[in-house]
Amino acid sequence: EGLQLQLMQDLANDTPCELVIVTPVETKAQTEARDAASKRGSQRSKEGSQRDGEEDDGSGQQRARLHVKGESGCTDSDATKILTALRAFARPETPAGLCVSSGKPVVVNCILDDKRFGSSAIAALGAVAISQLHVPLKDKSDVVVGVLSLMNKVSFKTGKSGGPFDTDIDIPAAVSTATLIMNTY
Repeated sequence: EGLQLQLMQDLANDTPCELVIVTPVETKAQTEARDAASKRGSQRSKEGSQRDGEEDDGSGQQRARLHVKGESGCTDSDATKILTALRAFARPETPAGLCVSSGKPVVVNCILDDKRFGSSAIAALGAVAISQLHVPLKDKSDVVVGVLSLMNKVSFKTGKSGGPFDTDIDIPAAVSTATLIMNTY
């Protein structure tokens, strides 16, 4: 897990972006159970956490959900909103859900203008993750078992977050990191 976190931190700093997350694929039943528990008021704080739960990916292995902040990381409140929303893989209208269902990287340069995801993605994130890059994590059988997500590209020139990801540089870097992460399992 330490090597995975280091790979994620390097990606967050080199890309750069505010937040990098590895999230295991959730089944519809897991999503419904989590939503029901949340409605009953069963919540735990994720602030400052780098590991916040495990999911069985179907192979019998438990995969932890990990996250790291980039050097210009977002606030803990925004990180919590993003982490909560990204668990909803049973909802294919989200960028991460599209990544899982297609098995391909998904780039969202401005969630506010992206017609693929409509208002549900904006509402789920509270518009704190403007630009997003999601890359599938695939096992040796080429099955998507998780998603590597980069949130809010940060401009090298201005330091402002939410700018577009560079498809020639950022996607290959994220795909390479996803491969390395999967090789550590």
